[in-house]
Amino acid sequence: ASDVYKRQELGSPIAGAAVFMDERSNVSTNPGVAKTITSKDGTFMLNPMGYENRYIVASHPDFAPAFVRYEKGQRSQQVTLTLRAMSVISGQVLFGEQPLPNQQIQVRFFRDIPYGHWRTKTDAQGRYSIRGLPPGECQIRCTLSDQGDYVNSSGTKLLDQSLVLLKGDAIEVNFDVPVEMGRLEVVMPEGIEASSIEGGM
Repeated sequence: ASDVYKRQELGSPIAGAAVFMDERSNVSTNPGVAKTITSKDGTFMLNPMGYENRYIVASHPDFAPAFVRYEKGQRSQQVTLTLRAMSVISGQVLFGEQPLPNQQIQVRFFRDIPYGHWRTKTDAQGRYSIRGLPPGECQIRCTLSDQGDYVNSSGTKLLDQSLVLLKGDAIEVNFDVPVEMGRLEVVMPEGIEASSIEGGM
């Protein structure tokens, strides 16, 4: 049997972690076809039949995901996956004082690892939160799109920030959209002509 441990000096077994095989490069907490759950002592068994050159991934809602590479021809192997404390990035997207909903937020890590992209969208208050992030150098990107009263009237739709996450960090990253990157269109009551307001209300 293989093991999943929490990252401590001696290590503590983790029960209830999802373990699965996948080849995708996007982060996912949804197990692939070959999947299992760790037992009370943190052990698991996974049948790799039909899989080659994929990743064995351990995922748990309280930790950042861990992985090892499974190579073709390895019919039996014992692996230890170490789950580390996750980091969290949260924030808000604003145009002037107007929150922007449904804007795509993406975190991408620079080192070549699987599950190196995390994505979400802002809520009705323009807020977002991305959990389960490992430590490392990364870029957080906001991709602007027309939503609600906001209209992107510029050719640029991307806002980027680079940062270094430490283990267990909780960081707030807000995006203030420059006035030259859009406008607010306010629909007036019937009989009154609609207007466009640059830079917010």
